[in-house]
Amino acid sequence: MDFEPEYRWPNVSYKAIRVLEEVPESYPFRSRIFRSSFDVSGFPFCKRIELYCIAEPGRRALVFDTGHPDLCGTAALDGIEQTLHIPWSQTEVFLSHFHDDHDGNLLYCVQKGARKLYSGPTQSDSEALLDEFLIESASLDLKGESAASFIRLVASGKKAQTQTQGLRCELHGGEVLSIAGYHLEALLTPGHTSNHLCLIDRNKKMLFAGDHICYAPPGCMQFAIDEHLVSRYLKSLAQLKELNLQTVYMCHHNPLLGSFEINRFITMLEDRYETLVIRARKLFTDVDTLTVRQAAIRAAAHYPNGLEGFPVSTQINRIATIFGTLEYLYDLGMLSRTHNDEGALEYHRLW
Repeated sequence: MDFEPEYRWPNVSYKAIRVLEEVPESYPFRSRIFRSSFDVSGFPFCKRIELYCIAEPGRRALVFDTGHPDLCGTAALDGIEQTLHIPWSQTEVFLSHFHDDHDGNLLYCVQKGARKLYSGPTQSDSEALLDEFLIESASLDLKGESAASFIRLVASGKKAQTQTQGLRCELHGGEVLSIAGYHLEALLTPGHTSNHLCLIDRNKKMLFAGDHICYAPPGCMQFAIDEHLVSRYLKSLAQLKELNLQTVYMCHHNPLLGSFEINRFITMLEDRYETLVIRARKLFTDVDTLTVRQAAIRAAAHYPNGLEGFPVSTQINRIATIFGTLEYLYDLGMLSRTHNDEGALEYHRLW
């Protein structure tokens, strides 16, 4: 590997389980879908990386997410040329979203000569986003390089986003990528991020889900007012249940097969968000008004050193997640909100 990713994870190790294996015959419409799986240790956000490639061996390929060199190396990407005999000039890359475990090898793909890149809409400038977020969440004291780095890592401003604009085609939902007999429609599914994308073949009832369908703590990190990420996430989950999906390929877990198993999993995710509402309401047990920061402090009160005992990046993560939760309660009509004299949002309970 002769490229340097923007962020490194020095204490992480991984083990390859499979590299570019065609999915089993038991899977519906398995033909020409190749799967790579890696067990990951020491990474705080997941324990498995799953990468997929749809290929016409010897002709062309579409890669779904790239992984990161510290989490899965580059073997799944190198094998496109070495094993499937497809030149990079005929290889396209689709990104579900700009998080390190999904886009960490994107610049490697560019360096190798990838033909085209697809992603969701470009997000706003990270510095402006950070300033607005810190003001509205009453967290200006956290401003610094640690906060700025975290915002670039999970929200906007990464090199993977800014340095690929000339090669990257932005998808807004509805566009169709056709390859190897599949007709994959870009599906805008905000929630995990504001510009998260899935790919769906409606005829084959098959979904490449990214992190939209995923085991994860409930809540969506939100960095700007009126993004309504939790509301939009739950709405899109409900819409997926109506599609009678038969196969869902996820980025951190084994695929889901059959509409019963898929809808049961989606229902489990929806139920976890009902629990989120209950927990959020308890933050207002003895007060009528909270800022985002005050709510985050209350939510972390059971930890030995509270919210301030965490690194700045983790504090920003928790504050952004509480921001998304309070906005969800606002969408449900449980809270109203105003700005105080310092520009910080204050949420007022209505029950």
